[in-house]
Amino acid sequence: MKTKIVALNGKNFSEAVEIACSVFRAGGIAVFPTETCYGLGCVATDEKAIRKVFAAKKRNPKKALPIIVSNLNMAGRFASLDSCAVRLAKIFFPGPLTLVCEKTAAIPDCLSSDGIAFRVSPNRFVAAVVERLGVPIVGSSANFEGEPEIYSGAKAAEKFSGAADLVVDAGLLEKNVPSTIFDCRAKKILRKGAVSVAEIFRALS
Repeated sequence: MKTKIVALNGKNFSEAVEIACSVFRAGGIAVFPTETCYGLGCVATDEKAIRKVFAAKKRNPKKALPIIVSNLNMAGRFASLDSCAVRLAKIFFPGPLTLVCEKTAAIPDCLSSDGIAFRVSPNRFVAAVVERLGVPIVGSSANFEGEPEIYSGAKAAEKFSGAADLVVDAGLLEKNVPSTIFDCRAKKILRKGAVSVAEIFRALS
């Protein structure tokens, strides 16, 4: 497979969004910038593409992958939103908070067998792609399992050359703190991140 590289800049933003959407619609996988590190994903309902993501990351297929949605309405089609999820989403989305809820039948078991983790990304490019597609995309970090996250577009292109159909290179990303992961079902933090425990429980009180 030959990997297409698109250098993202201010002049080709719309074109890059369309290229990414075309790759996703065709069942491809892509590397893209996010608000933290580079991400790797595909359309979150495409089982064949999801398996490509697992293979490209060298990730255990029993480990679930998170998704990126455009808004709360889209999230409600793929996650069973309870009052806790709705409240936190209204306060912190878009932003560095990933919520975990029970999944709906729209989420393939090969993506996650138990619930679904989702967020609304504040990254302009990813947000535009998901909005344009009208469906969520897988939003996993673009790295091999067990290896550090990647913040360089050039390094991401090198790492996933021949494995991803597309790499959207936005240069060197800022090393922002990863999102906090909060399980709305158990009301507990699964990963500490940019949103503190105190902020979450204050929002819920």
